[in-house]
Amino acid sequence: MEPSIYSYSLCIALPLMLFFGFYFLLAPTSEKAIFNNYLRSRRIMGVAILLLAANYSVHFFFGIRFKNTDAAILMNLSTYFLCY
Repeated sequence: MEPSIYSYSLCIALPLMLFFGFYFLLAPTSEKAIFNNYLRSRRIMGVAILLLAANYSVHFFFGIRFKNTDAAILMNLSTYFLCY
C-alpha cells in the first residue's frame, strides 16, 4: 500500500470517528426510562469509536505500520478485542 493513500484515508477517517464518538457520548437525548437501553448502547458505541480513533491516530502520527508490521497487527488485534 502506498503511504500517501494510506495517510489520506486515515486523515479523512480520524475526524469522522472523533465527531461521531463524541456525538454518541455527548448529544442530548430523552431521559425517559424506555430509552435506557438505547442510551447504554450509544455510550458503548461512542467509547468503542473513540478507542478506534485512538488506534487510527497512532497509525497516522507514528506510521507504525511502516516501521514494524507485527506491532501494528498486534495493536490492531488488541484494539478490536477491546472494542468488541
